Amino acid sequence: MSEAEQTEEKPFNPGDVVQLKSGGAKMTVAWCEDYQGIISVFCHWFATACRRGKRMRISSPPLR
Repeated sequence: MSEAEQTEEKPFNPGDVVQLKSGGAKMTVAWCEDYQGIISVFCHWFATACRRGKRMRISSPPLR
């Protein structure tokens, strides 16, 4: 890993609570990846309707 990659910050950190800009459930960031300049954010949330935990990968995240 180059020095530039080590010092580059991710837009979100594990444990951050985020939500899609269009609305929806609040989600907790599990981890972020940067692959060839495309940021992916992996999130977890609990869906009360089905009483199950859910996981989602969001690329170029429209999150707030």
